[in-house]
Parts: sequence; C-alpha cells; structure tokens
Amino acid sequence: MFPITISLNEASEKPLYRQLYEEIAEAINRGLLQSGEKLPSKRNLCRLLHVSHSTVENAYGLLKAEGYIESIPKSGYVVASLSLSPAAQESSSVSKDIKSKTQEPSPQVKTDLFPIGAIATEQFPYSSWARIYREVIYQSPELLEKGDPQGEYALRRELAAYLAEYRGTVCDPRQIVIGAGFEYLMERLLMVLRSLDRRDRPIALEDPGYPAAERIARAFQIPIEYIPVDKSGMKIEKLENSTAGIVFVTPSHQFPTGATMPLSRRTALLKWARENEAYVIEDDYDSDFRYQSRPIRSMQGIDDASHVIYLGTFNRTIAPAVRVAYMILPEPVLEAYQTMFAKQAVTVSRFEQVALSKLMASGIYARHIRRSSNLYKKRGEALKQALLKALPECSITGDGAGLHFLLHLPDVSEKKLIQCAENEQMILHPMSAYQHHGSSRGCTLVIGFAGLSETRMEVSVNCLQNLIHKAKLI
Repeated sequence: MFPITISLNEASEKPLYRQLYEEIAEAINRGLLQSGEKLPSKRNLCRLLHVSHSTVENAYGLLKAEGYIESIPKSGYVVASLSLSPAAQESSSVSKDIKSKTQEPSPQVKTDLFPIGAIATEQFPYSSWARIYREVIYQSPELLEKGDPQGEYALRRELAAYLAEYRGTVCDPRQIVIGAGFEYLMERLLMVLRSLDRRDRPIALEDPGYPAAERIARAFQIPIEYIPVDKSGMKIEKLENSTAGIVFVTPSHQFPTGATMPLSRRTALLKWARENEAYVIEDDYDSDFRYQSRPIRSMQGIDDASHVIYLGTFNRTIAPAVRVAYMILPEPVLEAYQTMFAKQAVTVSRFEQVALSKLMASGIYARHIRRSSNLYKKRGEALKQALLKALPECSITGDGAGLHFLLHLPDVSEKKLIQCAENEQMILHPMSAYQHHGSSRGCTLVIGFAGLSETRMEVSVNCLQNLIHKAKLI
C-alpha cells in the first residue's frame, strides 16, 4: 500500500505525469516519505492509480533526474537521501495536520528541461582531484600566504602550454591573469580597457549574444552597439559602420547560434581592430568540445598586433562550481592591468590553483577532456535523434561543437510555448531571450544537452512534446 494518498485530476490541463511527480515530490519535501522508503513498482502504481505506464514512467523519470528518488538494482525505486538541516529533520517528524497549519507553502521549483550551463558532473575526476588536492594541502603550507595577484605561476605555466597546443595561442605565462569566474575578469578587463580609450567609445556585442557581457557593460555604463550575427558569426561590414572601441565575440562557437567564424572573417575583424586602434575580446568558452571538425586556431594566436584579449574558464571542462577563469592580455593591456591591480589579491584559492596545475601537468586534465568530449558527442546525437523523432517538423543547427544547439520549430508560437512552460513550472530558453533586433519565424530554442542523462533526456523530450501540443491548442 502506498503510504500517501494521491489524487489525480484527468480534467486538469496539467499532464497526469506532472501531477503525479508534484504529489510525490511534495510528500518527500514534507517528510511524509522518508529517505530509503520504497516506492511502488511502476506496474503496481499504474494499477493503483488507473493510469498508463508512460504516466508513471515519466513521473518517476523526472523525480530521479531531480534527485528525489533513486533506482536500486533488483529492488526498485526508493526515496533518495536528502540533506536536511536539523530544523528540517525535526519538522519532518511533525504530523501532517500540524504542518499544514503552521508551515508556509514552499515555492515551486522550476524544471529546466534543457539546461544550457549544465555538464556531466559524474565525469568529474573525483579520485584524482581528491588525491592531488590532499597532497597540495599537506605538502604546501606556504600556500596559506598571500600569492601572486595574477595567480599562481604554476597554473599560468600549464595554461600557456595547454592553450598553445590545443588552441594555438601565443603567450608567456606572465601575460595570463587568473580570476574567480568570467564575470569577475570581464569587469576588471573593461575597467582597464576604458582607462586606455580616451574617446570612451562603445562596446560592440553580438546580436544575439551572451547576456552576461551585456549586463557587465551596462553596469559600467558603457554604450553598447549590437552587431548582427549570421551563419559565419559577427557581420564585420556592420561592425565597420560602428564607432566601437571594444568588440566582444565568441568566434569558435558563437553563443547562442553555434556559428563558427571562418578564417577570412577573423582576419577581417583583426584588420578592423588594427585600423581603429580597438580591442577584441575573444571568449573561447567551450571550444574544447568539437564533434565535426578540428577547431580553428584562436584569434589570439593569429593576432600579430596585440589587439586580442583571450578569455576562458574551467566551468565547462571541470565543473561550474570551480570558479576559475583566465585571460591572456597583450602587452599594453597587461601594463595597464598591473598598474591598476598590482596590490590586489587573487580571488581564487592558491590550493585550488596549484591542484589544477598538477591536474594539467599529469595529463589527467587532457584525458578528462577527451572522455567528456566523447560522452557529450553521444548525448548530443541521442538528443537530436529523439527530438527529430518526436517532432518531425523541427530542424537543428549549431550542433558541430560545444554543449548546446538550436532547435527550430517553424509552426509553433514562441510566446504561447513559453507561456505553457511557465504554467507547468518548466524552463525553456528561447532565442528571443538573447536577441535585440530582428526575429525569426516560428520558435527557436537553445537546447543544452551535456547535463542530461538518458532518463532525463527522455522525460525532457516528452515534456517539450506535450508543451508544443498545448501551445498549438491555444
């Protein structure tokens, strides 16, 4: 017998699997279902609730994907071990009647069907990282002292060698600056670049483009000029008509379209930068992952006039929680940076920096990238096939690299689809969220796939299919 009462409403617009998911998730959150408690088998729950197998399959799949339940071989599904605070643990033992009177309802957590920034955290080299980090802590007590404001030389040296081999960059370790994430370094960089440009010229951003770059520029009250993007990246002829002194680009895998800027256009962009005494910020955020061709050499590597600043992070290669980013500064910018920030401390733990340097020096990092790339290629292909099968009218672009692609739905209203998703407490990423000028017919979604397990992938596709069906009925 199921220890809670489940009430499903077939007349509701909300799918039955979603109702079932929410009922069980709420019971777990309120302590009515305890960690380790066994759930009914799919067959038994189908019979108990008089619902189809797919309803229970999708509900259990979503619960498992979000960590509410786990599958035990030869035993079935059980409630997962949830980390509750002492106060929460104590409240979970209070009766349902008392809780309903005294406890405010918790806000519903939205489900991101195709998260863009997620990665396969199970790929993280846990044992190697733990061993190296432990060794660094016990063997390097001097790291408790204040370090180099540009970051540990050991990590900068390994980065210079790695980027030269895999991205074709050309730099000395002293040109590299380590910082706590992309946004932190971008803020410092814009401060330096503004100090070098007496004309206070605007920054040119890709349209559509990366919202964090726009957000930071606005915070510094820097005028913005939006330059349209086509299948080859930023349109240089449009840039030439601007008055920008800084341009921010993602040439290896444009965000969010996935376009790769060809060498001819990169050369034209560098020519524009030289002629206008401007700087190009090259964000190489996920170029480690390519599935259809070898990556084109970075713009920094072909720049012979010191106009390109190269930005990268470990967010997608290691984990988003490892807040380590880096930038390569050309000599004039480096001098200005050192003048402005020479006395400020680096914002990343020295222990973490040295551990990363050893991970790279040992070859573990490069092997981790290869394993992750193989996994992401399989996941991307599997998701594309699932979407094309479920939605025959759709098309896919921007899938040659990175951890996301575009899904084009020509006969779907984006506004209605996003509204349906919000009603179901689900998150989708429409192209319009990254766009300032122009719009495309139908609906285009940015689809992240790296963090989707096989089970969650199936659930997400089914959810999207249901949302599209509802949007077309409105």
